[in-house]
Amino acid sequence: NYDPSADEDNGSCISKVYGCMDESAYNYNSSANTEDNTCINSFIEILTEQGDWIISTSVIDPPVAFGSGEVTDYLTFTENCRKDDLITYDFFSGLGTYTIREGATTCDPNDSNTYEVGDWTVNTDSTIFYITPNASLQQEWAIKKISDQEFILEGLGDFQGDGVIRTLTNTFVHQ
Repeated sequence: NYDPSADEDNGSCISKVYGCMDESAYNYNSSANTEDNTCINSFIEILTEQGDWIISTSVIDPPVAFGSGEVTDYLTFTENCRKDDLITYDFFSGLGTYTIREGATTCDPNDSNTYEVGDWTVNTDSTIFYITPNASLQQEWAIKKISDQEFILEGLGDFQGDGVIRTLTNTFVHQ
C-alpha cells in the first residue's frame, strides 16, 4: 500500500490493534486503535463471564516469621494442591455464588472435586467484595483491580492467629 508520491500516510501503513477503546470499561485496552465491540462495563459480567479464576500471588504485609526469616509470599503456607484450584463465579436471580474446584493437583483423589462453595456480593460502587464461604462468617475484601485479566483483592486481619493485623493482597488470573 506504499505510495511514494503521497505527501502523507493515508492510514494504510498503520497496523490495526483490535480491542476495547472505552476507557471506563473493565477491559479497556490502551494499545487498541480499532474498536472490536468487546467492551465489558459490568462488574458482574467481568467476574462471571471470563471463565475460571486461579490464584496467582498472595502477599502478606507485614511479613510472617517463618524458620529463621520472614515470608511475604503467603502461598508458602498453601498446600500445592490448593494453589491450582479453579474458582467459578456465577450470578443468577440476583444471587452471586462461587465454587472452588480442585485443579489438576488434587489433595485427595477420593475427595469431591468441589473444595468450597459460597455466596458473594459487591457494594454499589464495586469497591468492596463480600464472600461467605461454606455458609460461615462473611469476609470483606477491598477490590484493588478487576479487569478481564486480573482480579486483585485486599483484606485486613489476623491471618496467622498471632494478634498482628496484616494486609493480605491476593491476585487472581484466568486459567
